Amino acid sequence: MTSLICFGGVDEIGGNKILLEDKSTRVWLDFGMGFGTAANFYSEFIGPKKCNGIGDYIALGLAPDLKGLYRQDYLKKMKRKEEEKEFDAILLTHAHFDHNGYFNLLRPDIPVYCSKGSECVMKMLDATSFTSEFLREKKSFTLVPKKRGDGLKRLDARDPEGVVEREVVAVNKKFSIGSLEVTPLPVDHSLPGALAYAIETSKGTIIYSGDFRFHGLNEEKTRKFVEKASAFEPECMICEGTRIDSENTETEQDVYEAVTGFCKDSQALVITNYPVRDTDRMATFKKAAEDNERKLVVSLKQAFLLKEFEQAGEPAPKLSEVNVYIPRKTWGLITEEIDWQYVLGDYDPWEYEFLQEKNAVTCKQLNENQEEFVWRCDFFELKELIDVKPGKTTKYVWSVTEPFDTKMELNQQIVMNWLNHFNINDVIHKHVSGHANGQDIKETIQTIKPKKLIPVHTEHAKDFQKLANCILPEKAEKIEL
Repeated sequence: MTSLICFGGVDEIGGNKILLEDKSTRVWLDFGMGFGTAANFYSEFIGPKKCNGIGDYIALGLAPDLKGLYRQDYLKKMKRKEEEKEFDAILLTHAHFDHNGYFNLLRPDIPVYCSKGSECVMKMLDATSFTSEFLREKKSFTLVPKKRGDGLKRLDARDPEGVVEREVVAVNKKFSIGSLEVTPLPVDHSLPGALAYAIETSKGTIIYSGDFRFHGLNEEKTRKFVEKASAFEPECMICEGTRIDSENTETEQDVYEAVTGFCKDSQALVITNYPVRDTDRMATFKKAAEDNERKLVVSLKQAFLLKEFEQAGEPAPKLSEVNVYIPRKTWGLITEEIDWQYVLGDYDPWEYEFLQEKNAVTCKQLNENQEEFVWRCDFFELKELIDVKPGKTTKYVWSVTEPFDTKMELNQQIVMNWLNHFNINDVIHKHVSGHANGQDIKETIQTIKPKKLIPVHTEHAKDFQKLANCILPEKAEKIEL
């Protein structure tokens, strides 16, 4: 018996949580957060109560109530008995939150199969955020003996003894999981390391597209995916459809030309915001900056990511080819002439290695040499404008997706308030979607020719009905193959 159950990604963008069962093998295809579904109950200031373990997620239908799936410390807190592992693996397509956002709930002994690029992204997130738990579990609700005296104390989340590493398998060729033969197929997306999968089951091959596009810097990856997927003559294709209803597509060349125009027209600073993990967009801004005798300035988190990519041999801009912005933190000592040991007290240990590099710049260098830089300043870094003091002819390139909910609209207004305060009036929006448009999706399906088609990651699933033998999934309902 071979079956699929969609616990997420149904009539919503993202939130993919698809359970594949073949004979005795049980594998998850992603395990992400559905932003739209979660936003029905939570906001930036309201979130699940940690003291309930996974209880809040289950009560609201954000995660399935299944045995053998979740971490033991959360289950124990919920007064549930210890459970044996009942799932063999997670196939992660890429490290966007709508595909891996609920990894922190999962037991760490369920191995995650992904690309090396996805592993690097998750490593960066874990290292640069105290609360991030993609590749590790920080034990909660745990008492340990006091080092001095009798009795017990709470296990400190910073204690290495409280960290359990998740099993991660970086894949680039065919591998086996139980009764399944799995072939990873790289695709182009707005995040490095994105994969689709060809999964050979006892009932034929399933193609799981993940998120893909044809208009990025690496479109040849997606074209090879289509060619290889077609050769499997698949029984079924699970296809994303984020933009099935759209025919418009901007490219990285469009972004490059916009940034270049700003650089040529201005002797002042060019500021931009683009997704922190989108190394293709970073490469576009880097090229535009260099072609106009400027240097791209990235954040500390981006510097960490570039270091990881370089060490892993993954394609991305070199850390030595960009500048790294070092913000003033806590006591603000980075711009003062003072003993270095005091400066280090302002920063986290993961940041130390970037502070004294030749390519490090502070607000002082940006302020004094504004015409030399293209500076990435995201929503959370807008407060740096006070220290940088941008000139009145400063340009701003908004290179993130247009707002699609109330929260994003409010955030956009906050950005505009900051820009208006500093008289930054020359603003353009240039963004490249990570998803194929409707025509490209149709041609992909027509080329692969699956016998059955299951649309996910879309609010327009019915648009797929005329493309193939389409099965519209219902949340948590089993689809037999």
